[in-house]
Amino acid sequence: MNTLTQQVQSRLERFEFTALFREVLGWAAVGVSPALLATESKDGVLSGLSWRAIAQRSHYTVVEVSLNRPWDLDPDLRQQVYWAIAAEVSHLLLIFLEASGQRSLWMWPGSAEPAEYLHSQIYIRGQVDKGWASRLARLHPQISEDPEQLHSHLLTALSDGSEQFGDVQAHFQAFQASLEQIYSGITGIGRICDRKHYALVVLCRLLALAQQQRQGWLDQGDEWYLHNRFGQSQQRGANQFFSEFLQPLWFQGFILPSQERPLLVQELGEVPFLPTGPFQPHPLEQQYDQIQIADVAFEAALTWLGDLAESAAPDQILDLLGPLFERFVNQPGDLPLITPEPMLRALCDRTLERCLLQQSQPFAAIPPPSLDDLLMAMAAPNARVLLEQMPSLTILDPACGSGRYLARALQFLTQTGAALAAILKTTSGISLPDWLKLEPESSLTLALQRRLLNRSFLGVELSAQALELARLQIFLQLVQQVKQVQELQGLPDLALTVLQGNSLIGLIKVDSERFDQVEDKAAAEQPETEADLALQGNLLQPLLAENYRSTLAERQIWLEHYRDQTHLLSEVNGIPGYVQAEFLRDRLLELNRTVQDELNQLLLSEFSQQLGIRYRQSDSQGRQQRRLLTLADIEALQPFHWGFHVHQLLEQGGFDIVLCHPPWSGVQSTAEGFFTAFQDLFERKGIPLEAFRHHRKELLSIDAALATAWRDYCGQFTLLSDYFRRAEPFRNAAQPPPNHSQMRLSQARLLLERSQQLLRPGGIGAFLLPPDLWHHDNAVRLRHWLREENQVLSVIEVSNQQGALGDLPARTAVSLLWLEKGSPTPENAALYEQPAPSPTAAALWSLLQSPIHLLEESVEVG
Repeated sequence: MNTLTQQVQSRLERFEFTALFREVLGWAAVGVSPALLATESKDGVLSGLSWRAIAQRSHYTVVEVSLNRPWDLDPDLRQQVYWAIAAEVSHLLLIFLEASGQRSLWMWPGSAEPAEYLHSQIYIRGQVDKGWASRLARLHPQISEDPEQLHSHLLTALSDGSEQFGDVQAHFQAFQASLEQIYSGITGIGRICDRKHYALVVLCRLLALAQQQRQGWLDQGDEWYLHNRFGQSQQRGANQFFSEFLQPLWFQGFILPSQERPLLVQELGEVPFLPTGPFQPHPLEQQYDQIQIADVAFEAALTWLGDLAESAAPDQILDLLGPLFERFVNQPGDLPLITPEPMLRALCDRTLERCLLQQSQPFAAIPPPSLDDLLMAMAAPNARVLLEQMPSLTILDPACGSGRYLARALQFLTQTGAALAAILKTTSGISLPDWLKLEPESSLTLALQRRLLNRSFLGVELSAQALELARLQIFLQLVQQVKQVQELQGLPDLALTVLQGNSLIGLIKVDSERFDQVEDKAAAEQPETEADLALQGNLLQPLLAENYRSTLAERQIWLEHYRDQTHLLSEVNGIPGYVQAEFLRDRLLELNRTVQDELNQLLLSEFSQQLGIRYRQSDSQGRQQRRLLTLADIEALQPFHWGFHVHQLLEQGGFDIVLCHPPWSGVQSTAEGFFTAFQDLFERKGIPLEAFRHHRKELLSIDAALATAWRDYCGQFTLLSDYFRRAEPFRNAAQPPPNHSQMRLSQARLLLERSQQLLRPGGIGAFLLPPDLWHHDNAVRLRHWLREENQVLSVIEVSNQQGALGDLPARTAVSLLWLEKGSPTPENAALYEQPAPSPTAAALWSLLQSPIHLLEESVEVG
C-alpha cells in the first residue's frame, strides 16, 4: 500500500472525512452553510433532515447527511435525498452517517450510466478495506482542472472496473504478444501444447512477480526489480536470465525460508517466503528437465508489465486483468465474451446478497430491502452471528474458466465480512468469532479470505491453461490484501480450491456398498471381455467397502489439518513447518490419485455395464467399428468425481450457490478442436488450419496418419455423446422432447442440469447462458424441468445491438438466469424479460440494479 493510500485508510478508519478530502486528497473547503433538505416524503421520514458540504473540487462536491435516529432510509428514500441535494450542488458525492457515527453509506453517479443509477459503498468505522481506500486515493488532484476531463476522472476513479472495455482490448493485445514471444523462445519442450502451456505458466509467474515489486517486497523496495535484474543479466552474458535468475528465484528463493536459501540465491536480493502460489515447481518442469528460454522472449512481457505499472494503480490492474483473462480463456472455439461489469455484479453480488439476507431473517423483524440497509441498521450480536455463518456459505463454479466469477464472489464476501468485523470492533462486549480471535488485527481480512477459500469456495475447470489463470487471479487478489510481507506465508493453497477435471463426467454419489472390486491398473488397461463386465457389477466385500469409508475419513482429517494448521505450523522435532506442510499436501495428493484410479474403474463399469456403451469409431473405409471400453478411455475424459471430492457437502444436501458462465460450444468434433489437439502432427505435415478447414475430405483421404488421428479425435466425442444421451443425470438436457429428432448436445445445457443436481434444496444458481434455451423447440423438455423442479426467479435476455456486450457482433445475445432449487415455479409467474429497445452498455446498470426478483411485466417462459 503506497503512502497516499495509507493516509486515506487511516482517515477512513477514524471517520475523519473532512480531513480526508481537504488534507489528504487536497480538495478545497466549501462556502456553503448546512441546509435543511428541500424535499419531503409521504410518511415524514425526511422531515428535519439536514446536509452539509465538506469539500469541493472544481464542480464536484462532497456532502454529509447525518441522521439523529435509527437508520430508516430505504433505497427509494436515499435516491430521493440524493437528487434533492444534487439539485443544489452539482456532481454530488453523498455520505450518509447513521446516528451513532459509526457507519456510513456513500453514493455517487456512474461515469456513463443513465442519471437514475447510483453506485453505493458501505464503510464502517475501523474497517480495513484496501480496495475502497485505493479507489478514494485516485481522487487526489493529479490531472488538469479541465471540467469535462475532471468530471470523467472523478467518476471513473470510484468505479470498480466497469468502464474498461477499451483498456482491456489494448492490454489484451500486449498480453497475447508477450505470450507468443515467450512461447517462441522456449526450447526443451517437445509438444506444442505443452510449450504453449508452459509459456502461460511463465507469464503468470512474471505477473505475480510484478505485483510483488509494486508492493515494495523485492530487494528492499526495488519497484523495477525484474527490469533491473534483466539488464544486469544481459551485461553478464546472453540468454542467462531464465536459467541463472528466474529459476533460482522461483525454486530456491520464494519457496524456501531466507535462512535455508543457497548463497547464490541470497545474492539475488531480499525476497519474501511464499510456500504456496505460482512459484511451486510445475508438473511440466518435472516432465521436461532441460527447459531453456532465450532473453529476447522476455522483452515484450517486461515492456507490458512496465506500462501496466506506470498507467494504473495496483487495484486497477486487478480490475483490468480479470476481464483480460476471461477474454483469453473464452476466445478459442467459444464466444470471446467479457462479462460486462453490471452483469457480473448482478450474477455474483446480487446472488450472494440474496443469500446473506436469507441468513439474516431469524434476527430481522422486518426483512431489509438490501444488504446496505442490513449493515447500516443491524445490532452487533446479529452481525457476529452473520460473520460466524459466512464461511459456511458454500459457493461453486463448475466451469470456472479464468476464475473471474469466483474472484468477484470472494471480493464481495471479503468486503461484507470486513464490514461485519468492524461493527463488532465498534461495540464493547461483543467479540469476534473464535476462528478470527487468534489473528492479528492487521490480518483479519486475509484470515477471512483464507477461511472462505478453504471451506466455502470450489472451482472446477477442464482446461489446464484456464486453471493457471483462475488460480493466479485469486492469488493476486489475496496478495493485494496483505499488509505485512510476513503474511504471505499464510496464503491458502489454491490447488485445493480450484481443481482440474470435467464437471460433466464423474460420480456424484459413490456408494461404498456397491464400489467395484479394484483390479491392478496394468491389468485393467487390457480390453474387457463380456465375462469381465459381468464380474464388475458384484458387490464389494464389506472389508473393501470399509476401506473406502476409511479412506474418505483419512482424507478429511488430512484436509482439515492442512487447511487450518498450515499457516500456524512451527518446527517440531527439527522438522520446519513448511516441510510439514509439504508432507501433508503430498499425502493429500497421493490419496487423491489413488482414489481417482479406483473411481475411474467404477465409472468404467457404469459406462460399460450399466449403460452398455462401447467405443465407436469409423475405420479407414468409413465403416463403424465397436470395441469394449478400456480404463484409458475413461481417464482421457478427465472425470471429476464429486462424490469423492465434496462427499460431506453432498451428504448435507449440496452447495448453497452456483455461479457459472459455462462454455457455449457443442459436444462435437470441430476442425479447430482437432487442430489444437494435434498441433504437432499438423506442424510436421506442414498443413495450416485454413487448409484443413477447407480441404478436410481430400487431406484425410490421402494422409493415413491424419485420418487415424481424426478418427481417434471423433471417437472421443462419440463416447461423450453416447454417455450424455443415456445417462439419467442428463435426461432433460440431452434427450429431445417427444416427436423431435435428436438434437446437438450443448455444454451450457448439460452444465445447467449438472449444476442443479449439485445445489442443495433452496440453493440458488446464477448463470450466463445462450438465449436459444428459451427460443428453440428442442429445449422444451429442459424448460419444463426448470419450472417443475426449481423456482425460476428471473430471466433477462440482452442483445448487443447497441454495444452492451462490447465489440462482439450486433446479433450476439446472452441470457441471465437465476433459479432456486426446490419448489416449482408458480404457473402464473412472469419470468422472462427481453428489453426493447436493446440496452446500451450504460443502460445495463439500471436494467440490472434490482436484487433478484420475479419480474412484474415480462413474457412467460414456455
